[in-house]
Amino acid sequence: MRIATWNVDRGRAGGKGFCDILEVVRDIGADIWILTEAPVSVDIPSTVAFRSMPESPNGEGNDVWTAVHVSTSARANRCALSSHPLTAAVEVDLGPQRLLIYGSVLPWGTAAPYLPTGVGGHHAGTALFLHVLKQQVREIEMVRMHRPDRHLVFAGDFNQALDGPLSGGSRDGQVALRSALGRLRLVAATADQPHSLPGMKSIDHICVPSSWVVRAVTTIQPRNSAGRPISDHACYVVDL
Repeated sequence: MRIATWNVDRGRAGGKGFCDILEVVRDIGADIWILTEAPVSVDIPSTVAFRSMPESPNGEGNDVWTAVHVSTSARANRCALSSHPLTAAVEVDLGPQRLLIYGSVLPWGTAAPYLPTGVGGHHAGTALFLHVLKQQVREIEMVRMHRPDRHLVFAGDFNQALDGPLSGGSRDGQVALRSALGRLRLVAATADQPHSLPGMKSIDHICVPSSWVVRAVTTIQPRNSAGRPISDHACYVVDL
């Protein structure tokens, strides 16, 4: 099973735009994609897409916070128990695996003006990150109570490194995220992977059950035909 996550930065990098994104996605060939800051027009062939609400305070626009794309070789349904506006939760049956894919964006420190009404409260900075993390973990735990037979995969753009320099994150955020993953009995397969910026570690993560065997983790910095990065985030691929 191959799971991948990529913040495509709304397809703003130029070049062939959406065609560049689709070419990368096709070449990687993941069974499950968690795309973040994704244009709704990105429609991956041979997959079914489940999207969060649009990436704007008023719930309108052409980009979504999170989009989970599942291969048509699997059976997938939106999880009706999940409603957090920055997430897309999907129940997936892929071969013998019964999965709960919880695709997510956790906010960066200055994200408050861009969040849907009511998500961030009056918080900012690290407090905003901690507030939304708590919301999402609470929802995940509620869903797992009703779906105890499903293996949780929590993935997306967490805007927080679990290792290395804390540029763009915080020590308190790092501690809280590590604690949340421990509470959910997950391990971040991407924790020691590099960010697209030199010297930083990944802030985009794929977190899987701690009992699973991770066969390989790959970091890819996709570039367009002109040699420019397609996004300011790297793409992360986990083989299980």
